[in-house]
Amino acid sequence: MNDQQESALDHLLTTLNVAESEAQLARVLSHRAFDAELHHGRGGTTTIASAVYTASRQAGQPLSLDELADAAGVDRSELGRTYKQLVREFDLDVEPADPHKFVSRFGDQLDLGESTMSTAHNVVDAASETGTRSGHSPIGTAAGALYLAGLVTGEHVLQREVVEATEVTPVTLRNRYQEQAMLVGIDRRKWSPPIASSFDASGLSTEAINEQLDRFAILDLAEDLFASHARCTNCERTGEYGHLLSNHYTQRIEREQCCYETAAELSEQLDGFEVLELDEQIHNTRVRCMHCGREDSYLQLSDH
Repeated sequence: MNDQQESALDHLLTTLNVAESEAQLARVLSHRAFDAELHHGRGGTTTIASAVYTASRQAGQPLSLDELADAAGVDRSELGRTYKQLVREFDLDVEPADPHKFVSRFGDQLDLGESTMSTAHNVVDAASETGTRSGHSPIGTAAGALYLAGLVTGEHVLQREVVEATEVTPVTLRNRYQEQAMLVGIDRRKWSPPIASSFDASGLSTEAINEQLDRFAILDLAEDLFASHARCTNCERTGEYGHLLSNHYTQRIEREQCCYETAAELSEQLDGFEVLELDEQIHNTRVRCMHCGREDSYLQLSDH
């Protein structure tokens, strides 16, 4: 490593406030990576960031890929691939990141109470016991558990607050907490007061109601909420709120059409695949297998 690369590493470690023991490990990994010329074709900054990420994982205090990518100014997907190459190249023993650590970290950041934090940990345990966590980002699992726990305990935190704290996409947050809610048997209509079959809109604005509605925006408020004219905030489809809520499965990738906005958002839903080119229909979307590198339509590779 040259002086410029050493300086870039020191700056990244300082920016992320990495503990000294982890910083030393990151320096060792960075030098090994450059000596092995892993930076060729990927860039020095990405290689340095991947070493820092690997060190945090090995130390049991994992940073997120988003944190590293933002701090280093590199592409998240490329960072993830470089990390995997580094682990393979040096045959490193890296334990899977524990979502409980992210629950504690982001729960403190959101200033959530003890009851909500305990509930979130229980949700993560339930997801682990049933295998629901398999293939999911530990940060996404923690984000969903924190949001769901707030709904359960009544310490309601807004989705955008969880998204900002954890840096997961809104799509990931919605997918995770909805899966977790079904897992623990929570009735969706009891999650927040405005979701009710008999709805009193007196004293509430449409904006206040929309804060409570998962991925829908009320356009024309009716006396009964379910009869209100609503719009899906992802795909812009409109209709009665009750109909959209019951039949518009915007995140079900098993269906022919999927509600997504960017390739990055859809990649987070497709375990083992990176979306290269979006198509209106999910089965025609072009993807890359993250294990073998093969590229084809999602339909062709979904059973790969």
